[in-house]
Amino acid sequence: MNVTETTNLIEVAVAGLPPHDQIKRKERLALLKACEQLKRAIETPFEATQKILFAPHQTAGVRIAVDVKLFDIFATAKETEFYSSELAGKNTVRWLRMFTGMGLLEERPNNKYKASALGLAFASSSPYANAAVFLGKIHEVLAKLPAYLKDTGYRNPVDAFDGPFQSVNATKDHYFTWLQANPEVQRAFNYTMGIPRLSFGEEQWFDFFPVEEKLLSGTSTDTVVLVDIGGGRGHDLREFRDKFHSASGRLILQDLPTVIDDITDQPAGIQLMKHDFFTVQPVKGARAYYLRTVLHDWPDNQARKILEMIRLAMSKDSILLLYEIVVPDAGHSLWAADMDINLMASLAALERTRKQWVDLLDSSGFELKAVWEPKNSALGSGSLLEAVPK
Repeated sequence: MNVTETTNLIEVAVAGLPPHDQIKRKERLALLKACEQLKRAIETPFEATQKILFAPHQTAGVRIAVDVKLFDIFATAKETEFYSSELAGKNTVRWLRMFTGMGLLEERPNNKYKASALGLAFASSSPYANAAVFLGKIHEVLAKLPAYLKDTGYRNPVDAFDGPFQSVNATKDHYFTWLQANPEVQRAFNYTMGIPRLSFGEEQWFDFFPVEEKLLSGTSTDTVVLVDIGGGRGHDLREFRDKFHSASGRLILQDLPTVIDDITDQPAGIQLMKHDFFTVQPVKGARAYYLRTVLHDWPDNQARKILEMIRLAMSKDSILLLYEIVVPDAGHSLWAADMDINLMASLAALERTRKQWVDLLDSSGFELKAVWEPKNSALGSGSLLEAVPK
């Protein structure tokens, strides 16, 4: 088959594809992988380099569009198309050209523009708009990360209070402390944490973990079934409650006061509790203490402190559940690698391998009992680590 025939075949295949939300996840991911292999096979080094090195220009553009609420115009108006002159008050034609090339806008006849589904994803009501705000501050650190690492001998940052973020922003505050003083970014961070559940189609941990056997057997109305520590707005706990709505027992959501105070829709059946996980855990003897992607935000020294505060509150029947990315020794995804560098820049933290998780738990007085995996892994999927006090 020659190149022309291959091109025609691909065009026919694309025309016959159903919408992405009507394709089974496993099949869609396999198709994306095949497309990426095709792109890498035919792309020149210049073309690949252009996309890599000019990516910051595009992220800057998206943040500007979010700030001026460009895509809100399309999302809220009855009209679907606008002249460039009508949009110039919110942005310049120079940015509109970029957004067209990115697939956020579609050029229409007579110098008009229409937002694509991808563009509408950056309207203010979308969590992706919040991600642009949250990550915008991290991008500032990433831009100066090469100079920081050069000055520090390319050593991995290990101090959450003296890392790249502190160096770039001339502060001794931890990133999360800085967030509390910057409510716009704090709010964006809180909403962004819900994106994996919306976007990756990942299974919830309680879909592949034996909840009935390990958490719900023999409970009463006074039993604390699950304490979600650092649980943000309670995405996981709300879904857990909905799935096991007839089960007895208490569900407790813990986070810092600024996070809890930002929850305006009091979740029924869930107790809200303000708590700093570096202090003594006030809930004693719960069936399970659960942390979702919390420990990856902290280097080992601080992570041990968090685990020790939990261990002191556990009974002999309590278990620790950690939902985290477990980086494989080989065949890791670009997503996991990107997240790892993101954590380095903002928190002097890291994504850990299985051995690193075992070592961290062991040094904190825990024994890893099992690693539970989702039946169908997706981009961003984590694993559930089950541990008990030694």
